[in-house]
Amino acid sequence: MSYQDIVVEGRDRIAIVTLNRPHKKNALGAVMRAELTKFAAEDAKEYKVVILTGSGDCFCSGMDQSEETGVEPTYEMWRMMTAIYESSAIFIAAVNHRALGGGVTFVNACDLAIAESGVTFCLPEMLHGIFGPAASPTTLLTIDKKVAAYMVLTGKKISAEKAEACNLINTVVAEGALMDEALSLAEHLAKLPGKSLAYAKKGINQLGVSQDERDYGVHMAVDINRRVFGKNADPHKKN
Repeated sequence: MSYQDIVVEGRDRIAIVTLNRPHKKNALGAVMRAELTKFAAEDAKEYKVVILTGSGDCFCSGMDQSEETGVEPTYEMWRMMTAIYESSAIFIAAVNHRALGGGVTFVNACDLAIAESGVTFCLPEMLHGIFGPAASPTTLLTIDKKVAAYMVLTGKKISAEKAEACNLINTVVAEGALMDEALSLAEHLAKLPGKSLAYAKKGINQLGVSQDERDYGVHMAVDINRRVFGKNADPHKKN
């Protein structure tokens, strides 16, 4: 399938998926959300491992609210994340430069994550008075509560080294070594039995944080924002 806002490069059992809206800092617009959902739910079945990275100078800057779809963007985002969780492929986030808001949600959804030294992670939603509907609950379910609370409440960034220390990512690599390290890890995984990898991923997710807990977190976050902005208000827009 051809894509507009993502680039998919297949290498036998490995796919490299690049968010390709560098002029928008790879913000998640409606087209990109739909394409990523379709890839994770359908096309990823062709591969054992998927490397997710960003073009330009940002991994992903979060949600792009400039495109209206008539659907609550948070739920579109959540369908995309659920497709990653439920995919039989192992997803590796290869984080370059910056991950903000929805970009951190991607990192949380991926099975493994690598970042270059100098990369920063940030949940800036509170700077706009918003409890990040997808990024905040998934981060709270992923890392140490105090670190997650710092990110959610202050909107301040943390370093790649801090992200590694609190288990937001697996490892930090030197600048310029990101894709080599990601491909090395992907090639190792691709040599392992595919069926066993898929069942191991499912087991890890079931024994860690359940889909019900993730779903509850997102619904809870949407409800919090509606309490702040009003029942019919869209918390992603300035009111």
